[in-house]
Amino acid sequence: MAGLYVHIPFCASRCFYCDFYSSTSLRWKADYIDALRRELILRREYLKNEPIRTVYFGGGTPSLLSADDFKSVFDTIYDNFKCEVEEVTMEANPEDMASRYIKELRTLPFDRISLGVQSFHDSDLRMINRRHSAQRAIDVVRNLQDEEFENIKHIGKTVFAYSVYPFTDIFFFCMNIPVVVLHRGSAASLENRNVRLWLY
Repeated sequence: MAGLYVHIPFCASRCFYCDFYSSTSLRWKADYIDALRRELILRREYLKNEPIRTVYFGGGTPSLLSADDFKSVFDTIYDNFKCEVEEVTMEANPEDMASRYIKELRTLPFDRISLGVQSFHDSDLRMINRRHSAQRAIDVVRNLQDEEFENIKHIGKTVFAYSVYPFTDIFFFCMNIPVVVLHRGSAASLENRNVRLWLY
């Protein structure tokens, strides 16, 4: 089974816990999309006609792309690869998920949203430099459900385990609640040198 991972290396701001490469400048976004499409065309024979079953847009912050950006990438994928796609995932941040944008996403092949909530406590969100509020995250999930996105499996990579409990009656979908880890090289690991945490 073949899967395609598409990396979108742009973020509106840097989260203190993150050590992944990303740029907070969108200056090169259009050029990046063009280069991405050219790369897909160049690698059209790479899978030797093996069908693609899953497509995953990760980042960075894929939700910074417009619906037209996604459409151009999807068109390139479907035009150049054998596709028998069973699942298409997009990582998204709550602050990007306006109601109109969610409706636009519904016209695209996405059927799974990985939503970067990270915490349901505003103090936690401020500490790790997230741009959304807890209430905003809740509203986005409800809007996604209203638009019949039923597969909302991730609420974040760094969720504070205690922070989901007040809302378990609302979030009935699968949650991933790992232990908070501050990676070496992230801003958080530099600013919290006196905090005893596991560093991977």
